[in-house]
Amino acid sequence: MKKLITVALSLLFVVGLSGLAVAGSLDSPGAPSAGSGMYTLQNLYDYLTNGSALTVQSSFQEPTSGPGSTMKTTKQIGDAMKDKFNLCVATADNVEQGVTFFCTQPGSWGVRTGTLSVLPRPTATPTITSTPTITPTQTPSYASCKAILDAGASSGNGTYTIDPDGAGGANPFETYCDMSFDGGGWTFFAHVNDNSNCGDFFVTDTGTFRSDRSDTGALYSKGIVDALSDTQMMVTLNTSDPSSANSSNNLLLFKYASTNASFNNGGVPCSGSSESPSGNISGEYRLSPSDGWHTIEYTETNYCQSSSWGVIGCFGITGNCPLIKVENSSSHGTMRGCGLDSRNYTDRCDLSSPGVWSYDSWWYVR
Repeated sequence: MKKLITVALSLLFVVGLSGLAVAGSLDSPGAPSAGSGMYTLQNLYDYLTNGSALTVQSSFQEPTSGPGSTMKTTKQIGDAMKDKFNLCVATADNVEQGVTFFCTQPGSWGVRTGTLSVLPRPTATPTITSTPTITPTQTPSYASCKAILDAGASSGNGTYTIDPDGAGGANPFETYCDMSFDGGGWTFFAHVNDNSNCGDFFVTDTGTFRSDRSDTGALYSKGIVDALSDTQMMVTLNTSDPSSANSSNNLLLFKYASTNASFNNGGVPCSGSSESPSGNISGEYRLSPSDGWHTIEYTETNYCQSSSWGVIGCFGITGNCPLIKVENSSSHGTMRGCGLDSRNYTDRCDLSSPGVWSYDSWWYVR
């Protein structure tokens, strides 16, 4: 019996050793080979979430301790991959034909090739043979404020540049344009001071012209009247503003026949008229825009000469009775006469007191 037990134990030991031989050695494998470095889970997660570069370790490294609280799990890495891939919604029909792309849509996962028609591409680079020339737009030249108004180029009352005699003549200049009173288009051209020796300011530049119409205490003018085709004039007394002059009965509007080229103090502008005595101009006047036009009634011949110029009305009253008058030989500015003073011009003018001198006046044409 004892011998039988000994044999059984011997057989059991042999079988056990043969089983261990079949299962393999329990010893750990050898050291990792060269190039066995890997990405860390943290590195993979950072690459997916913020684009950090993937960095391979130089060789396999045994963990020195268990995973810490910040170690990323495979679940976190998988979720990051899913979130990123779900941003891509490309399909074959919106990728150009022949272009390879990676599809992340369910059922179409993997590398795919686009089927969108090939987009046209330029066949040649255009050649610029010359540099284009840009010509600046020139501002139109206007002869008067009325020309500006008629052309639709007015921006209201103010200073404008005009060139009455056109290209090749005198230089363009700035002047004030009244674009509202009585229909507008009035070109300011002269200021007669209250003590001026007037001269021929209608056609001669005098003094230092001021486009702001200020009272400088001296006569100044742009002698442009003979260069214009306008046939109306306006005179304001004591103020440069036509509206103010109109409200204070200090305004004279008049128009003259087209045969009178201008209003110079001399014989030429007074010629060509068969409607009035020799030495006078023909035309009409009114004392406000609401007034009717009245024929200028001439009674003397001394209102268009080298020494004197004036507009005469007085509704048939004979004698020295002008509505307005300036003199070359005097030194007392503009005279305010019949209809422009307190006397009733619709009745008669007091011939013994035909007017009062020494007024400032502002002159416009259109």
